Formats: sequence, structure tokens, C-alpha cells
Amino acid sequence: MDDKDIVLTPQGFANLTEELDRLIAIERPQIIRQMNEARAMGDLRENAAYHAAREKQAMIQGRILEIQHTLKYAKISERSGDKDMVEIGSTVTVLVNGDEKEFSIVGEQESDIMLGKISVQSPIGSLLIGKRMGESVEVEMPQGVVTYKIVNLK
Repeated sequence: MDDKDIVLTPQGFANLTEELDRLIAIERPQIIRQMNEARAMGDLRENAAYHAAREKQAMIQGRILEIQHTLKYAKISERSGDKDMVEIGSTVTVLVNGDEKEFSIVGEQESDIMLGKISVQSPIGSLLIGKRMGESVEVEMPQGVVTYKIVNLK
């Protein structure tokens, strides 16, 4: 991972902090207990429960390190107060081919298209940043150019 600033919304920072706390306080101790219980069953060479617990422990530890790194280099992006301009943290409703779509513009670490969160670095996100209500952007897509018109902004 790069050590440059990682842009997060205040909510994204809070979500990662909460996840880190849960991993350290609940999940890591729980998996250690499971490993100890599996270890008590005897021979570790053929102990599937022990090996599964060790794999899960490694995944949890990896996620803890990833979140700690992200939080260490996080730059929290606050809204400027200009409610009429798209910024990181804005929720944008756009008109695309007659359909309305709503999504939030977030930092790369928070993006999740299934939850309607698109990265400021994505093709759509980068074009929408700085635009105002009523403005349109054209996005080059595999199927051709698609126009996104901003119809609402929160």
C-alpha cells in the first residue's frame, strides 16, 4: 500500500475505526479461544479445526494491519459547505437514459458500488467532482458515451 494520504469521508473514518475496534476487542480474542480449544484436541498436523482457526486468525490480523495503515494515513475530507457543488461526501442523483440513479462520492477505500458508493477516482466520480446541480458530464463507457445529468445534490 502507498503511504500517500488516503481520502476518507468522516463516516468512512468512523466505520473503519468501529471495524478495527470490533476486530481487536471481539474477533481476535474469539479466534484465539477457538485455536486453543482446537489445540487441546491433540495432534495439530491433522487438526482441521486448528488449521481453519489459524487461517481465520491470519485474515483478521491482515485486516487489522490494513485498517491501521489506512487510518494512519487518512485525510478526512470535510464538505466545504457549498451544497450546490459535488464534493467528496456528496450524495448525487443523476439522470441517465431516463432513469434516476443515486450514489455517494467517497474516497477509494470506501467505494462499494453495491452500496451506491463510488470513488472520487472512478471515471464517473472524477467527472462529477466540482460540478453543480443541472450540469451534465459525459462518460466514456464500453457501450459508448453516456450522459449523466445532476438532478439532485445532498
